[in-house]
Amino acid sequence: MSKQKYFQEPLFQELKKDYCYVCYERIKKDEGIYIGHDMWRHKKCKPGSNKWLKSKIGQENSLVTPHDSAT
Repeated sequence: MSKQKYFQEPLFQELKKDYCYVCYERIKKDEGIYIGHDMWRHKKCKPGSNKWLKSKIGQENSLVTPHDSAT
């Protein structure tokens, strides 16, 4: 059975910076990077990393696009 994660955004704007938008885990002090649009991520959750590629964000926004041999 697959493990599903549910993420609920914090009600207060000032609490948003405590959660990573990639892995949905809490960010400890000095471990986060501000991305923009009130979004934060862990330093280890950088685009292209294993954590990024395994996350829902990484699967939706793949950095590697397959080449079409027909074109």
